[in-house]
Amino acid sequence: MTLTPDCLRVLHLEDGPADVRFVRAALGTSSITRFEVTDAATLTEGLGLLEEQRFDVVVTDLTLPDAVGIEAWRRLQQAAPAVPVLVLSGTGSEQHGARVVAEGAQAFLDKDEVGRRLLPQALLQAVLRQARLTAEVRRREELERELTSLARLAEAPARVSAGLYGVGSLTSGDLRPVVDRYGALLDAAVEGRFFKLQEAPPYTLRELATQLAWLGAGPRDVIEVHRTALEPRRSPQNSERTAAYHEEGRLLVLELMGHLAAQYRHLAGRPTHNEEASS
Repeated sequence: MTLTPDCLRVLHLEDGPADVRFVRAALGTSSITRFEVTDAATLTEGLGLLEEQRFDVVVTDLTLPDAVGIEAWRRLQQAAPAVPVLVLSGTGSEQHGARVVAEGAQAFLDKDEVGRRLLPQALLQAVLRQARLTAEVRRREELERELTSLARLAEAPARVSAGLYGVGSLTSGDLRPVVDRYGALLDAAVEGRFFKLQEAPPYTLRELATQLAWLGAGPRDVIEVHRTALEPRRSPQNSERTAAYHEEGRLLVLELMGHLAAQYRHLAGRPTHNEEASS
């Protein structure tokens, strides 16, 4: 559930006195939250205020005395890329409005059509939408760093695995059945998250750990299973689902590591599949 902020700090770039009064009246009488409005008559003045103060959202006209059209938006975006911008402009600016929205502005509203009730709602939605986008970018960056770390560990020399378990890294053919089963468990976990129902595969992580232990697998192999199963499930078109796979996978791979360690403690002194094959 998204909480409504107690107060939103608004920077309003507009040189028309009537439009300044309209925005202040619309936001000042809103019941959805409290708005603190700071006015600037030029883009230069607005950019200076952005450097000095923190704002939650910017409302701007596209016909300012020192900037017209998409130039105003681009300079605002460059100065404060994390602050959502809502364009409020007059008839004839629709083409510019469509372009700035395509480039990342939160919304375009026509001065002649927007009402006092719509403007506060549009501002609040712009702020909440930007917050979700920012959180998604941070989450994606964190997941990318994690995947990079896993990749480096998987590509590292096999001394760790060999020292712990007496074996090197397995081939992709050895791991293919485990990858398929691990991927099915990933799918079930993600489906359970989105639809609150889960038809579990007829095997568990503990059983996969047993299979890996008899193959003589080490930590690098578990990471390779995780990475190989995760890769085809990453979709740039569905960032929310991709993030869900990463988050559920983080839990699964750690749990699988734990089960594998327990299996090796249980199988201590018993020959592995690789040792039997070499004898």
